[in-house]
Amino acid sequence: MKTSPEKRDKLKVLTASFSRIHKMLLELQMSELERISGIEIKPAQKLNLLLGDPAFAWLRNLSQLMAIADDVYFQKEEITQEQMTRIQSASQDLFIRETKPEFSEPYKASAQRLSPLMLEHAHLINVIKDL
Repeated sequence: MKTSPEKRDKLKVLTASFSRIHKMLLELQMSELERISGIEIKPAQKLNLLLGDPAFAWLRNLSQLMAIADDVYFQKEEITQEQMTRIQSASQDLFIRETKPEFSEPYKASAQRLSPLMLEHAHLINVIKDL
């Protein structure tokens, strides 16, 4: 049985929103680190910081969720309703129920500083509810 185009389309919209949010958060965190350290971060250093620097640890929650959603989106097998429900629940935990304060606290602080992030967050909430 093939995956319904609707499920794949919904996941595409979700992952695109995750990507936009992740990019905004990463850029904000990088600029904050540059401001504090007084050192410009080279593009080649960014991935190493994201993966290993404690200042970026909170972003790994979103990175992991993005990877899970991408894996399901790109799988060859049918996307099951169970997979959609798990992604929806994990997304709700991170962005609505805020069950991971190590993510939600810096995320909320970042959203207060970036109005585009607040707008994307509102869009994301609707996407999550629609899964």
